[in-house]
Amino acid sequence: MSLLDSFRVARVAEHSFLAAPVTPGSTVVDLGVNLGEFAKTMVSDFGCSVVGVEPEPKLFTSIPKVDGLTVEPLAIAADSQPKTLGDDRSATG
Repeated sequence: MSLLDSFRVARVAEHSFLAAPVTPGSTVVDLGVNLGEFAKTMVSDFGCSVVGVEPEPKLFTSIPKVDGLTVEPLAIAADSQPKTLGDDRSATG
């Protein structure tokens, strides 16, 4: 692998990342799996495993079961205080 290959930026489902460090032995963390397009593609194209979270119940139940993909119905926050998940589709920005 050349030095230039080490800095190749890959793009999967509107996510950009350095591709070289991702190998079949890697574990990728996906915070906010949504419908799982990024996670599924990482598993299939890179052979890695993906661990993720998706707090929105409708999205969580829509994520397909894929070997190598583990998703929990959780959210990530700056502290351990209880949060209320909102769906403010009128918000902009």
